[in-house]
Amino acid sequence: MKVLKFDTITDDVILLAQKFPRSVTPSWQELAALQQVDSKPLRIIAIVEDNDCRALSCCFIEERQIAGMRIASYSAYGYDFFDYNCLFSEPSFISVLLEEIRKDAKAAGADHIRLKNIILDITEGVKRGVVHTHQTCIYDSSLEETGYQPLLRKKSLKRHVNKCKRSFSYSCEHFTGEEIPLAEVEQMGALHIETRQFHNTPSAFTKSSTVDRYMSHLGNRILTKISVDDEPLAYHYGIRFNDTMIWHTPVVNIKYYNYSPLEVLLFEMIAYCEKAEIPVIDLGIGDEVYKLRFSNSRREVHDLVLKLSPKGHLINILKSADARLGMRSRIQRFAPQSGSSKQKTHAGVLTSNNDDSAAPAAATGHKDTPLVVARDFEEFVDYCRQNGLGITHQDYDNLRSGMVFCKNEPQVEYGNGHAWKHVDDEKTSQPT
Repeated sequence: MKVLKFDTITDDVILLAQKFPRSVTPSWQELAALQQVDSKPLRIIAIVEDNDCRALSCCFIEERQIAGMRIASYSAYGYDFFDYNCLFSEPSFISVLLEEIRKDAKAAGADHIRLKNIILDITEGVKRGVVHTHQTCIYDSSLEETGYQPLLRKKSLKRHVNKCKRSFSYSCEHFTGEEIPLAEVEQMGALHIETRQFHNTPSAFTKSSTVDRYMSHLGNRILTKISVDDEPLAYHYGIRFNDTMIWHTPVVNIKYYNYSPLEVLLFEMIAYCEKAEIPVIDLGIGDEVYKLRFSNSRREVHDLVLKLSPKGHLINILKSADARLGMRSRIQRFAPQSGSSKQKTHAGVLTSNNDDSAAPAAATGHKDTPLVVARDFEEFVDYCRQNGLGITHQDYDNLRSGMVFCKNEPQVEYGNGHAWKHVDDEKTSQPT
């Protein structure tokens, strides 16, 4: 038996990998294109016996921050872009491959091994570490007599699509492969950042290299764009693997949140798969509730975590304590917001009421503050975008409830149905 190691994806690696069938994992050409963008050295291990490749892995070392500590993590390469990751082995060589991975990680100075979303069933071959098994949602049209029709006939989908078509000039485009425009991916990225901020979660598109990653190896990529009145309603960046479409990156325009853009996007993507004769839609990693509604089968995947150093063990203890105590959410809840309470920011009085008289009443004592009245969420989003103000789900909830409030980040706190503005050089707050 030979153990071969590579730090980049060569023709020899691709040749060794040919014997292993792929279902929904990226090709080695896709990983090679991603590596060209990332410029990261890889740690590829091949187990060869009798001139035949028996097992193959592709990993890398990354610096991560977990529980406030910096650690070196040995991870499957591409896990932060693709839903499922590459680990291939004949059943009798799984334990051999995992042991070689452990030794390689130790030699590289990794604090722990973290292999996520592995399709290969590694449970029987694991002798060290912990394996977590979970399921992802898929829709297999071959399991239904009428294919995709049970989804396309869903009343909620049809209602939301028809509402958009009645309310706007509506269009849907699908770009495939090299026809995918860079400008559209950049626009999708900008909306992704805004949407993630809306839901208080980080966006990968804040990294300058993310657009380049999305534009690498476009051969099996499909970009769907839905427009209303010549403005994006939603995007979907999908990846096709053989007979499966991966629901990879759905992005909505929060301006049209009232129109359920995610369901409209799902409808158009399902209709595309039916027309293109793609029988399976894989809704990918993530536990969003809507995925249960739009699936009829499951895919089993596995995560392996193996601690290698004292720091790796400490991280595991801290993460466990954090989960039990809910410390992270408590810290985020009471942490000070970015910016100073004395910072001058552009402000507006915004209300969902139809009576403009609310604006002067709310603005009493602040005549020098620029004002605008927004009667719906679309006007509110336009105003915030024009003036560089972040938009949160709390803003949306406030407008829906009919609350009159002042959008003046970071100087405003919400409480008891009123907006409170911090007055410069004063510790007390006064209602605007």
